Amino acid sequence: MTHRVTHHAVRNPETDEQRGTRVPWRAAHAPTAARFRAVCVLASALIATPTAAQTEQAEPTEQAEPTEQAEPTEQAEPAARTEQAEPTEQAEPAEQAEPAQATPSPARWTVAGVAGADANIAPAFTGHGFLAVQAARSETLGGTLRLTYNTDTLDATLERLPLADRLELTVGLRGEALIAGLNLDYFQRGRRLSDRGFYASYLQAHARLQGHLPAHNTVELETQVRRWWFRQIGDDSVVLPQETWHTQLRLSWIYWNIQVPAAEWEAHRVFQRVEGFAFRVAADVLVRGRAGAFGAEVAPGQLDPRNDAGRVATTLRLWAAAGVRSGALRVAGELNGAWGTGHDDITRDRLGGLTPYVVRIPGLPWAALLSERYLVGEGRLALGVGRDRPHELGVLLAGGVVNDPRRDGTREAGLVGGGALFMDLRFGNWQLHAQGAMAAPVGWLRGGPYLSGLGTVGVRLR
Repeated sequence: MTHRVTHHAVRNPETDEQRGTRVPWRAAHAPTAARFRAVCVLASALIATPTAAQTEQAEPTEQAEPTEQAEPTEQAEPAARTEQAEPTEQAEPAEQAEPAQATPSPARWTVAGVAGADANIAPAFTGHGFLAVQAARSETLGGTLRLTYNTDTLDATLERLPLADRLELTVGLRGEALIAGLNLDYFQRGRRLSDRGFYASYLQAHARLQGHLPAHNTVELETQVRRWWFRQIGDDSVVLPQETWHTQLRLSWIYWNIQVPAAEWEAHRVFQRVEGFAFRVAADVLVRGRAGAFGAEVAPGQLDPRNDAGRVATTLRLWAAAGVRSGALRVAGELNGAWGTGHDDITRDRLGGLTPYVVRIPGLPWAALLSERYLVGEGRLALGVGRDRPHELGVLLAGGVVNDPRRDGTREAGLVGGGALFMDLRFGNWQLHAQGAMAAPVGWLRGGPYLSGLGTVGVRLR
């Protein structure tokens, strides 16, 4: 399953904020050290007063045990889903003993999964399903080990390895088989052309270096090296892309001040109930090992003009998200934008559909648009229902402008848009999510109306 990655793990090293965890430095080990100091003080007092006739021994000041915490409310960037309750403030014993060596907190696994489908029911039936399971192990070499299976994708990533104060490293491997980028589906003006698709697979190594700055800011340098393979589905009249290496380098500036519980970023939560504000601006460059035209023949001797790029592609990117709650109402929004040159249909961003793996445009088929130049915004209005408001019912609207929506190789821009009704139901570790959507009847779409739906079931297993 192709992932649209718009943000990565960010933490504030002054408070160790990360994925909803706000733990002061060394606080994770404070309970163990405090108990040890209390025992030392009590033992020394007993040795100094060995007789039973001694008056009643004064106890050391009572230690406050770390009570079970509600989920923290200050949320950092979602990419390393550690979940740790913040201990309550410890009362110091009457006599301070020599501080003991802090011992690492024990590693633990969390496991969650989700299954779902996004399908168009009109004007023609198209769609795909997905199944994802993720296991994460905290305190692995000082970071978090995350193992993910998602339909056709396997990923193993070691996140947030501390290199120095305010500096962290993430490394990983990923592979996707046959349906990478959903290149097996070729949509033009909303209609699927079955004779133009092909299978795509890749193996990838990636690394990310993050420098954390004060006031919720992070500078990030990310690189990935990907090797592509392609295969015909049936009709050999389509010229396949070059089987070659792609190397990408991306520099980002991130501001992250999202305030939601850590559990919002677990794998079974398809959509997070965001409160706060965050944005990312980025510039990336991609270099192909070999370049060449590919695709269907659109005229005698001429292949698809959208897919005759050179070896280098560059992109400027923007992503932002915000949310605010007032009583039972929550208003949230998201903005995605890009301005790129030198791209082809392998490297362009995927737009359309309702899943979190694309730039969402309600009502359009999943990845109906492939574009390197677009600006699309989304707004949600949700009403919390039930005791403590665990469920949400709401409406979302999305719209914007996209380069070459007709997919004919021109630079002509077109409008996109759509709306949906949704429900997000949470029962303990279980989550049910459903949407029904309709695309805006813009001029470049053929036929209509375009109606679609999304349904998911998620659960935290451990």
